[in-house]
Amino acid sequence: MPNAKDENDLAALHERLQAARRVLREAYDQRDALAEEIATAEKIGAGVDPKLLIAFSAAERAVLAAEAEMKDTEYARVVTQDLADDAGP
Repeated sequence: MPNAKDENDLAALHERLQAARRVLREAYDQRDALAEEIATAEKIGAGVDPKLLIAFSAAERAVLAAEAEMKDTEYARVVTQDLADDAGP
């Protein structure tokens, strides 16, 4: 049974996880929108603006960073929960 400190730690990690999911969702949306712009430009035979490619690359890096943050937070939450469970009452 988690004590008050453990519960506070878990609550903070839950909030961090929710924030990480939100950031990841926004990063995916931005990356997907840029990918769509690139695909549209290629489809109509227009050249793709190098700035658009740079923005897409930055958006892809943001996705990777957001995924890493979410995985780190999920791992921290599992470890904290396991430690709290092992500590007992």
